[in-house]
Amino acid sequence: MYQSNSNNYTLLNQKVGVVSTTQPLLLFHENNGRKQAVLAGEGFWRWRLSDFNDHGNHILSQEFILSIVQYLSVKESRSPFKFIAKMNYKENENLIF
Repeated sequence: MYQSNSNNYTLLNQKVGVVSTTQPLLLFHENNGRKQAVLAGEGFWRWRLSDFNDHGNHILSQEFILSIVQYLSVKESRSPFKFIAKMNYKENENLIF
């Protein structure tokens, strides 16, 4: 048993048999710009087997894990000003801001 504080975002809750609980299974936390995830369970390999059994491939389980890794690895820009521009401009080209 563990406690989850209010800073966490719960993506999945645990389910025991047919009983749904309020205990988080997969949760995310961010502290000082560092993102963390906790998978509080075991047997994730069974999800992969079930995915293959249902769809004949592992695409959904792979996309699920890749999405989590991508979310955790991307650093958000805290800068209030963002400017996207081309690298090169022609001499007579107008610039609009």
